[in-house]
Amino acid sequence: MKKLLMGILFTMLFAGVSLAAPISVISYVTPNDIKVNNLEDNQNTIVDAINSADGALIQAGTVSANALTNNANPENRWGRAFNDWVFTGLLPPTSASLSSTTTAGEAFISNSSDQQKFVEKDATANIYTATKWTYLDINYNGTYAYLETSIGTAEPGITADSIRLARVSSSATAVTAVRDDRPLSIQLDNVEDQYREGFIATVVTPAALTINPGVVYNGSTRITKVADISLALGTADDWATGISGRTTSTKGYVVINPSGSVKLTTTAPTLTDTLGNTAGELRYSVISALNWRVLDWFWMNATGSGDIEEQGYSSWTDTMLSGTVIQMVNTQTGIFEAGGSGNVPDDNSIPAVSEVAEWSELQTKITPTSATNKLRIDVVLNVEPNNTDDYCFALFKDSDTPILSCAFKYVTTDNSEVVNFTHYMTAGSTSSITFKVGAGTVGGAGTIDLNSQAGAPVLGGAIASSVTITEIKK
Repeated sequence: MKKLLMGILFTMLFAGVSLAAPISVISYVTPNDIKVNNLEDNQNTIVDAINSADGALIQAGTVSANALTNNANPENRWGRAFNDWVFTGLLPPTSASLSSTTTAGEAFISNSSDQQKFVEKDATANIYTATKWTYLDINYNGTYAYLETSIGTAEPGITADSIRLARVSSSATAVTAVRDDRPLSIQLDNVEDQYREGFIATVVTPAALTINPGVVYNGSTRITKVADISLALGTADDWATGISGRTTSTKGYVVINPSGSVKLTTTAPTLTDTLGNTAGELRYSVISALNWRVLDWFWMNATGSGDIEEQGYSSWTDTMLSGTVIQMVNTQTGIFEAGGSGNVPDDNSIPAVSEVAEWSELQTKITPTSATNKLRIDVVLNVEPNNTDDYCFALFKDSDTPILSCAFKYVTTDNSEVVNFTHYMTAGSTSSITFKVGAGTVGGAGTIDLNSQAGAPVLGGAIASSVTITEIKK
């Protein structure tokens, strides 16, 4: 009888819970079927099936995460070990209409119990409300939330058990811009926030920048970009606040937030790290209570509404050792330029700027990142005098007087010479500095031409004179 009950029990177990493919047992139709050999056969069949069950035969949905112990439940391990992030897709594109379809994708999203679910989502269309900022969230169960606000207002909190994917900007008739807010990777330890590769700014026009692809950390979040990012000074949505900060005579910054959104700002960095420290290199700007890591800087000059200075942009300083090159700017020209009538007194006084005639083709500008950093200015000149005499070749800054440095050389008429010299100085400012080069006859009245032979252009401009300025971390 015990064997009979066991056989019935196992048959009921496998009939009610589909953990594996069905097994075949001997049926009990009449009392005569209940025989020892039949019971033994059924028992052996069931025991063998349990002991050699093929995991590949487990039917989908029959073993839920909640049915597992904490040690075996992957949702517990993921949720307590990693941050929420998007593996692929889940981003709406811009659209010529108010309808936009968020791409299919996959993400790992936690609930309030720190259980992280693998979420798969098909492409999903939505019609956005006109003239709004709509924040797109997706939750633990794969449900989208569309949070609408007026353009230019504060960002709402993220929906419970969700991650933020994007901010969608709509006009009266179209989806005009999409800010990518997706976290695209797992986090590592905070020390990794010093790492950066790429994200170098290039000036496309006086009012636009291109940031190349790269990898960078914001705090402990690793961010990867695989395509160029275009940012325009006059485009409101290209600024971190959603309002254009284009202005004159002001330093701007390219910044990135923890979600990987790359924008512009004029908010200077005040923090060393995302923990709120201020000792050391400042790498984070706080904008609307969010830490944005500074990637690059640029100088908006006094032209028009504020244009990017031709040589006034570079990557932002990360943690670097003393002696590290921060940036380098260069002006090189093969253009012929006639010399002016500079006349330097033949005495032991430092020449004044007014006593030196400038070559305008060699004006070079730099905006130092730190007032305490060092500047190295290397000057290379191809020159030819129209009078044999002693000449002073001078370097000077802005409209300051006296000159910074000079080279003294005796040069003969119609004899081309190469003159080079180097000057070191402390930057002393984080404002744009213009360095100029010129020459004057020492105690005489001759002039000296740049990039010339017999008072005329030579070698088709291939001959080169240059000024190179290198900023070096102190």
